[in-house]
Amino acid sequence: MKFLNAKEAAQYLHISYATFLRIRRLPDAPKYFKPAGRKVLYTAEDLDNWIMKKAVEMETGTEKVEQ
Repeated sequence: MKFLNAKEAAQYLHISYATFLRIRRLPDAPKYFKPAGRKVLYTAEDLDNWIMKKAVEMETGTEKVEQ
């Protein structure tokens, strides 16, 4: 299993790094792994699951709007 750092995760999702940094602060941000208190890492599988969850929320109208 390959882990991605935040820049790689942003590239994987085809969004800017700045946008990804904003997204990861949200309560429903993608799941991450932080080995021994070091860098935050993501897996492609977790990023894919997060995207699918967001797609379902948009489709069903259950998307949370941040204020």
